[in-house]
Amino acid sequence: MRKVIGAAVALVILVAAYWGWALAGAAQLASAASRGDAAAVMERVDLTALSRSLSGQISRAYLEQNPQLQKLMALHPGFGDGAGLNAAAAEMLLRAFLTPENIAALLNQGRVAGGPDAGGLWRMPGLGEAFQAGPLRAAMNSYFVSPLSFVVGLDSPDGRYGVHMNLAGATWRLSGVDIPDAVTGRIAREIAQRIGGSIDLHGG
Repeated sequence: MRKVIGAAVALVILVAAYWGWALAGAAQLASAASRGDAAAVMERVDLTALSRSLSGQISRAYLEQNPQLQKLMALHPGFGDGAGLNAAAAEMLLRAFLTPENIAALLNQGRVAGGPDAGGLWRMPGLGEAFQAGPLRAAMNSYFVSPLSFVVGLDSPDGRYGVHMNLAGATWRLSGVDIPDAVTGRIAREIAQRIGGSIDLHGG
């Protein structure tokens, strides 16, 4: 019985230590952003994964705003991969927006000048806010998706943002951001205007 209790305690300690390591990685990213150290921020960002995360959400939001395109996709399943906002075009625009300086500003201040964030479309809380109330509060607002992926939640008037961190080697890197529906809708409309509401119907 004593061995079982000892093993259980050891497991709890290991889980807590691992969780603490993951949170420390997010805190280091937040610290680099608060210093405006774009180079240090980019060492902890998976830019390709981040861009895909955002463009995918924006594309889905565009489809939801355009039910006629959803009907077209239902009638022509072969168009499903391309109908609606061209995800590749959205991703290309986002890549131009996601510069090291802009990412650092977004993580620190929750907004940047220009790009899809113009006019305060995002209003995302700074990542550092997750740690202002201490590590216990940060742990309560975070959860693991898998052993190599966890999410830090950030509450805002628009809803909750989710900052995704993935373990790559020995470094926890930003790999995506879950955006509240109200925000993805606004960003989708702006990007659609910038790319002319680009629609790519494969085979048409």
